[in-house]
Amino acid sequence: PMDMTKIATCVRSFSLSNGRLIGANKRLLGYALRKGSMRVTLKGEGGSSLVLTGHGSEVVDFMFSPAEESLLARICADGSVRVWRVTGDAKELKGDATDTSKLDNEYRGLTWHPTTKELLLIRSKGLDLVTVNQQNEWAVVESFALTGDGEIQHAEFSPDGKRIAFVTNKPEVGICTVSDMKLMATKPVKCQGSAVLARIMWKQITQHADGPSVIVTAVAHKDENDGSMLELWEGSSLTSLASLAILAGDQQAQLTSLEWIPGGYNLVLMGYRSLDPQDNEDDNGVLCVHVRAPVQNG
Repeated sequence: PMDMTKIATCVRSFSLSNGRLIGANKRLLGYALRKGSMRVTLKGEGGSSLVLTGHGSEVVDFMFSPAEESLLARICADGSVRVWRVTGDAKELKGDATDTSKLDNEYRGLTWHPTTKELLLIRSKGLDLVTVNQQNEWAVVESFALTGDGEIQHAEFSPDGKRIAFVTNKPEVGICTVSDMKLMATKPVKCQGSAVLARIMWKQITQHADGPSVIVTAVAHKDENDGSMLELWEGSSLTSLASLAILAGDQQAQLTSLEWIPGGYNLVLMGYRSLDPQDNEDDNGVLCVHVRAPVQNG
């Protein structure tokens, strides 16, 4: 059996630039509010909560650190980044803003390293790997610069944290190393033209640390009539394994979000919106894609 509890109503305008607006770890639940603010709640009945105050620009992406559950990072529409440390108990939560004054680029997204306190910040023309220095400031330690006329839309660490995969609006998929941020390979993504939105995941498909991994790219085409394209890549050689054009009923479906269901079933969840012939929003929903393509070790 399943039941549902409403947590909050947050009035937000729809935007394809939005990343994660809700998130959770074993202890905390967070979601974006208006004007750059966020609410963080301690899990459990009667858990305490607090509001992390913003400065007017809407939150477009945020994530809890998987390596340290008290750390929360967010990006706002103006490109600013903020990192909080959330501590406390059932009686009271406390949020302390850490020093991000050295991070003055305009960022569009973020993702945490899976095992360390390193944070990857996404720029339109590059990636910045940041961590806390001896002065307790968040600072850039390595950077990757994208050449050509494309812009990076999304990026994610490999499951072992040694490489980074990214996808551009050309669209192309690429891999670089974490240690020195050097480009290893790029490949064109199957599509009907340029991408208005692209998302990427890099997931382990078995419970073994040295088992195979796959990269999943999803592209929403600039022309809404072309719908979206899902593509599966082998994790080490960046070989394309399979692709799927995404449709929803009789209407073309435009990608809004992408997620992987853990547990060995190789299921991809893709949020979508579908448009009627008059370009009105006709439907919003979730598609579940079962990946049956053979995967080599990567």
